[in-house]
Amino acid sequence: MKKKSTRRIFFVDDEPDIRETVLKTLETPDTEVRCFASAKDCLEQLRSRKCDLLITDIRMPGMDGLELIAHARRIVP
Repeated sequence: MKKKSTRRIFFVDDEPDIRETVLKTLETPDTEVRCFASAKDCLEQLRSRKCDLLITDIRMPGMDGLELIAHARRIVP
């Protein structure tokens, strides 16, 4: 029997309550959800760990979600 691989979702939002809700909603035994308060924190993790799905808020202080996606595309081909 083939072992299921764990999917990894990175979620970025500056609102703590939203991060908590998304974590509780999406995390399952075969899905790991990592939540980040800023685009910078997410990019630091992307340099060493890949994710299968990146979900981001558009409006955030500092780097917005569209800038985050552009940077992430350069890190993860």
